[in-house]
Amino acid sequence: MPLRFDCSSFSGVFVSLLSVLLAITIIFVVPATFWMVLWNAVVFEGLHGPFIALHQGLLLWLATLIVLKLVLNPQIVVVWDEWDDEDAPKGTSNKLPKTPKPPKL
Repeated sequence: MPLRFDCSSFSGVFVSLLSVLLAITIIFVVPATFWMVLWNAVVFEGLHGPFIALHQGLLLWLATLIVLKLVLNPQIVVVWDEWDDEDAPKGTSNKLPKTPKPPKL
């Protein structure tokens, strides 16, 4: 029997909003706090570097997520493949346009 959640009353809406808020807290605020405390312990206290606040810890957490995504599962691939003019579609060319020479004064 599937689990059914009735959201027809105020308490159902309240529990739904509370669960979304809890999920956001677990996914974003807790790791951001961890990175903030880690940075401040290592860099601020140990190396006398800059102090960061919670919103900067969140940015550090998001940068960590992006780097992990790119390293562990790269879906974005940039291909730098040059093509010859024979393979080019009509009306295109990979040659740079000639720039006019400046007039002699």
